[in-house]
Amino acid sequence: MACKSVNKVCFVVLNSILFACAIVEIVIAAVIYGRVYALDMLSSLLNASAMIILMTAGVLSLLCSAFGIFGLKLHMRWILFVYLAISVVIFILQVAGFSTAFHSVSSNLVKYLTDAFAEIKSKDDKIFVESSWGKMQKSLSCCGVTGPEELGADKLVKLCDCDMKVTKNCGPKSYYTTGCFNAIIWYASDFTLGAAALSVSMAIIQLVTGVISFVLARNTESKTIRL
Repeated sequence: MACKSVNKVCFVVLNSILFACAIVEIVIAAVIYGRVYALDMLSSLLNASAMIILMTAGVLSLLCSAFGIFGLKLHMRWILFVYLAISVVIFILQVAGFSTAFHSVSSNLVKYLTDAFAEIKSKDDKIFVESSWGKMQKSLSCCGVTGPEELGADKLVKLCDCDMKVTKNCGPKSYYTTGCFNAIIWYASDFTLGAAALSVSMAIIQLVTGVISFVLARNTESKTIRL
């Protein structure tokens, strides 16, 4: 009896943690995808599927954790068994998500980005520069390759978006101070690795809660709800 109570407490606590982590995972993956992976200029360099998988896993974890606690409170075995099945799916998604995310943070990322920036800077197509480069600078709140002081790329500096917290009039003193190269490295490498690490932790917790749900389902007598 005591063991069953401990399992119930652990199940509720771990699912509460999963619920909170799922919210964080969804937000982080959405931010990374929206700011970097969805940019046309970087679509060939980065693996957007990693963030899509993590967002999907996060949504399922969010719903599954609430669903599991609901089933436990109502002593409904079938809900606990469904929870177990969904947990297996989520575990697979989390593994696929963090594996893809780790793989996308390639050691060659710096070289790829350097080559991409060099290609952009060499283009004379004004429309292309304004659409691709301008969109990236606005999305990442960055300016130029290394920063607004980069005078070697006039057409890029002129397109730098301003930090509206500094001034409403766009000028050299109000350009974003971060270069787009460092901004992308942070989102596509450091932030992505953080999302992958969170996914690893959630996969482990999901596996544990799945085992506990199976034990609880076997030892729970279903109650009929009368309407």
